[in-house]
Amino acid sequence: MPMQKEFGWSTSTTGVILGSFYYGYTLTQIPGGRAAEIYGCKRVLIVAVFFWSVATIVTPLMANISFSALIASRVLLGIAEGAHFPVVALFLSLWFPVSERGRALTMTFMGVEAGTLIALMFAPWISQHLGWASNFYIFGTLGLVWCAFSQIHLASHPHQHPGISEEELAFITAGRDKPRDNRGQHYWRSMFLSKSFWAILLSHSCFTFVIHLLALWMPSYFHHNLKVEMESLPIYTVLPQVCNAFISLLGGWLSDEGVKRGYSTLSMQRAACIIGFSIPAVLLQFFWDVKTPEAGALLFCGVIGFIGLSAKCGHLVHLLDVMPHNVGSALGVINTVGSIMGVVSNMFAGWYIQTYESWGGLFSILGIILWSGMCMFLALTCTSTSTGNGNKTALASSFSSNKLSLTASTGD
Repeated sequence: MPMQKEFGWSTSTTGVILGSFYYGYTLTQIPGGRAAEIYGCKRVLIVAVFFWSVATIVTPLMANISFSALIASRVLLGIAEGAHFPVVALFLSLWFPVSERGRALTMTFMGVEAGTLIALMFAPWISQHLGWASNFYIFGTLGLVWCAFSQIHLASHPHQHPGISEEELAFITAGRDKPRDNRGQHYWRSMFLSKSFWAILLSHSCFTFVIHLLALWMPSYFHHNLKVEMESLPIYTVLPQVCNAFISLLGGWLSDEGVKRGYSTLSMQRAACIIGFSIPAVLLQFFWDVKTPEAGALLFCGVIGFIGLSAKCGHLVHLLDVMPHNVGSALGVINTVGSIMGVVSNMFAGWYIQTYESWGGLFSILGIILWSGMCMFLALTCTSTSTGNGNKTALASSFSSNKLSLTASTGD
């Protein structure tokens, strides 16, 4: 890390700097989603992107001023980015008909993942030829350009966009419930008394516990347990993400096709959760017998490849259906709990490996957690919440696709 070398930071100091982002990120999940419901997705998202772009641009300056200033800029970055996913989820629920939400959510996640991979690919070249600070200037400026573009072309609701036709508006909103009063205690009470909300919250907690642990500990597993050299580790971490993208994209398309053919959205979401939780849970049990990096990579590709289906085509899409007008606040709560689970899971992994020195045992526990998430989602969801529109579908409009690309681009 060029900054670490230039400023002489220790590994623990670097960890404090990187971790400070999550202090702010966790704080604004719920307020960001709620603000989008009250003031509109467009306004909140543009404000969030503006501030995280500014925080990115000033990072080199803050690093040269003081350590505390750098921490403050990282916390500001987290505060601004915390609103991102709840606001985007509300965008999707408002802009896409039920029959297209599987693909819409999948493509949005792919936009975020693609942006991350592109940044990781270009950042070393930029650092080498223009200096490490140029990464912050370039990517931050791109965010400001997005703000200017979106101020002109983006709208919070389909009926607010001047370029949408009456036919397309009818297609997007067909079969959709009218917004209800979201004010007061009744709003939060109805959310927390909803079985569907708890089904999503509990299953997503299991999902984030596993996915955060694997993201941070699998490189250590390959390096220390399977003796993979450090310079070769990116191959073992990037390839599973590519598998995840393709399998999720296929799953989103199949899910939407199932809805078009008359299957209920809930049945397709349950199927995605069964596949997305159970296949990785089974594959994790085989890590007991892994002896070679190739075998570990193959299993890891299967685990990461299929686990995304549970969220992108399963429980998170279900949230768009059961709480289309309150999805910002609901996802804010869910993501806050998910962030906490990420911290807990990594603390647990460190303790378990140090105490028992057993990677196989750890992976078996992760499999049990995934099965638990699947069972809780299946048990708590009920068919009465399904919003299947099998007989009310049409071809996807080009305008909706354009809006998807705008939304997905925020991940960059």
